[in-house]
Amino acid sequence: MPEVPHGKKYVERATVVRLRKVGMLSLAKMLEQLEQQHMPISISRFNIRRRGGERDSYDVELGLSAFDRTETPKEAAAPTGGAGGGTK
Repeated sequence: MPEVPHGKKYVERATVVRLRKVGMLSLAKMLEQLEQQHMPISISRFNIRRRGGERDSYDVELGLSAFDRTETPKEAAAPTGGAGGGTK
C-alpha cells in the first residue's frame, strides 16, 4: 500500500498480514509482543476465523499501520555537534 502523509512530519505505512493455522496462544503472544514494542503502530484490521474440524486452529487477518517521522532537507543538512566542539 502507498505511504499516506499525516501532517507535516509523519507518514503512515500500512500492510496486511494473513496467518493460517495459527494457535490461540501463539497469536496472543505475538499481539502481546507488538503491544510491548515502543514503536508507533496501530492495528486497523483484526479478523479471526476458526478452522473447521481442527482444534485450536485459526486463520487470522491483521492490518497494521506504522508511523514514521519524515526528515525535511533542512533538518538533514543541520550540523550535529555540541557547542564549541570544533577542531582547529
